[in-house]
Amino acid sequence: MAHQMENPLFASPPRENDDGDSRRSALYGDVPGNQGGDRPRNPFRASISILALLPLVVRDQLKSGPIVYGILLAGFGTGAFIAGMSNGFLRRITSQNRLVAFAFVACAACCVSVALTSSVPVAAVALALGGAGWLITWTGIDVAVQLASPRWVVGRTLSIYYALSAGGMAAGSWIWGSVAQNYSLTWALEGAAGVCCCLQQREWCCRYVHGKKRTRKVRIFAHRSWHSI
Repeated sequence: MAHQMENPLFASPPRENDDGDSRRSALYGDVPGNQGGDRPRNPFRASISILALLPLVVRDQLKSGPIVYGILLAGFGTGAFIAGMSNGFLRRITSQNRLVAFAFVACAACCVSVALTSSVPVAAVALALGGAGWLITWTGIDVAVQLASPRWVVGRTLSIYYALSAGGMAAGSWIWGSVAQNYSLTWALEGAAGVCCCLQQREWCCRYVHGKKRTRKVRIFAHRSWHSI
């Protein structure tokens, strides 16, 4: 029993007189590498077009079959593997926000390259870049969600996050598949790249326009919300 009481998994929710730092952090996102309460945007709804439309790219654009499809998937996985092995080093030399920004750019570059090339090696290199951006974004947001959540609801928060991510990928696959069917494959991939760039540009503009004033307002709102609980 004593072991269970010391285990954080069995810890009771914070009471009214607790300091509530973990609960306030979940409200305005004070997590390491995420200064100023900026919430990283999730690009999976746009970047899922890389994998969702890859069979069409192999069949219609590269004029190839299952072997080339496997090669391209291997390139995607290789990029993700290299990014995973380098993730610790990258987090030491730059912030989480910049890593997510680079991941947006990498996914957008992958979409554009795959849309415009008819060479298998170029497509494989582009997919390696997209795989690296995909893994950096996935792990970065995953860690941010865990650190920003109170310990007593972290499991529930992660389940909601994974459910929303899976739903976003399903919706994104349907959207970009519909664009490819009604317009063209190139339009779908370039549109996905444009959405990635627009989302990242929107994030940069919000930080530039609002800056510390926006962060202060969010903190005030979070502080008042905490005291009203």
